[in-house]
Amino acid sequence: MNKSLTKLHFYSAINSTEVEPFEDIAEFEYIKDSLITQQEKESLLEIFVGDVKDVFNGKFDGSDIVQYPYTHFMGLPFKYKSILEGGVRYPSYETRDLSSPMKRTGVGRELVLSHFIDDPKIDRVIFQPKKGGKLSDLIDRISNNSYWKGVDIDSAYILSCNGRAFPRHKYVMTIEFNDIHKHVLGPWTGRIHENMELWSKIKHMILNFDGDYVKLLESIVRIPV
Repeated sequence: MNKSLTKLHFYSAINSTEVEPFEDIAEFEYIKDSLITQQEKESLLEIFVGDVKDVFNGKFDGSDIVQYPYTHFMGLPFKYKSILEGGVRYPSYETRDLSSPMKRTGVGRELVLSHFIDDPKIDRVIFQPKKGGKLSDLIDRISNNSYWKGVDIDSAYILSCNGRAFPRHKYVMTIEFNDIHKHVLGPWTGRIHENMELWSKIKHMILNFDGDYVKLLESIVRIPV
């Protein structure tokens, strides 16, 4: 593990409650610089289209900010700017455990990369529903990616969940470095989620768009932030 990393903060990815520290996690494969395929690009756009339809259906007006967070949209211009300025900070996460309450994170990064970056690549963490992984190994892999390698990292904010089927394997769904802003969506995303002025602007764009989803996506991504 990064020798300067002295503070680990453990929280539930489901409700933001603090959880007991852990080292053992489910077995995972870390795939570096994985190319986002054309088929995945189309699938990511379908997810975006579904989110837009959910806005019209009022699902983003409720209190379930884990299932329907405004940051599905609000995070896009920030991710675009961040990727242009410094590359991709974090991997995407996925578990093959059908009993896991959270199965995938990082869709927004993949959406931006696939539609606005040539030769889009991202590191991927893919969990299997069996024991064998170590948190320290995962942190080492992320802290040595092209963005974080050589950066002094003193803390990690870790969001995790457990599969519901016995033996309830542990899945890490977010790790963020050098930021301890407590939020169920993670420190970085949590701050963006609190920007209600930006959400109001994006929601107005969605409710008044002309049916061209790609054009809407581009308009949201290119909002100055």
